[in-house]
Amino acid sequence: MAGISLIKFFDSFFLHLTGWLLIGATFLVVSIGFKRVWEMKKFVSQLKDADEKKLNEEASQEKLVLNTHSAPATLPSVK
Repeated sequence: MAGISLIKFFDSFFLHLTGWLLIGATFLVVSIGFKRVWEMKKFVSQLKDADEKKLNEEASQEKLVLNTHSAPATLPSVK
């Protein structure tokens, strides 16, 4: 907004140049922001996938332990 205001409301060459530089800087800042958001989104997705994988491994190990210990103990028969 500041860049457009400088171009629109003032006739000075220096202020027009400053306005165009501000508009260019705006596009630079926006593109860097989009890049950072994209990278952070990718990073969070990787963390989520790793966490889900770890939880699935722990659940399968617990299931294995429960299956091995859940069989009823049989006492030897006395004759």
